[in-house]
Amino acid sequence: MADLENSHPHLELGREEPVTQRRPRRGFASTEPPENPRRHGEILGDGLRAARAAAEEDLGGYDERRLIKIELKEKVSPEEVAKVASGIQVVSQEEGKLILAFAAEEQLDAFEARLASLAAGRGVSYRNLLYALQGFDHWSSDDRTGWALRNDGFPDEEPFVIDAELWPIEQGSDSA
Repeated sequence: MADLENSHPHLELGREEPVTQRRPRRGFASTEPPENPRRHGEILGDGLRAARAAAEEDLGGYDERRLIKIELKEKVSPEEVAKVASGIQVVSQEEGKLILAFAAEEQLDAFEARLASLAAGRGVSYRNLLYALQGFDHWSSDDRTGWALRNDGFPDEEPFVIDAELWPIEQGSDSA
């Protein structure tokens, strides 16, 4: 048996780790406030409510968390965004957009409360982050469809292969 194992080496698959080391950020970069911070808060609040309502209408899947897409005016660290409300997870980051997962309604309520405070002119923590936000949308079924499938459709031949990107679902005790 030992000779058989030595003649056919096993392929070991390890978890991919980032090649480049990231420097830790100290605090959040200063973002230029909008001309009218109250109006900015109102617009964002309306956008979040609309995205929230649309996300409730989506067909669920295995992962029942609400997925909300945010657009950013400038690059923001996903870790900073996750601090706005306890338990928010950033599940994807693409082209100036972050996809946030909200495991509970309370997390969405906390995010919305910060925007309402900004709109009311009250002091709010993470103000610079809120200034960097541009808009909200829900993560639609079209967003879940890859480029090739969206542009070329399903192949005519059967069987065929679909390459799927899988997201880890980490729903431990802290995200319920």
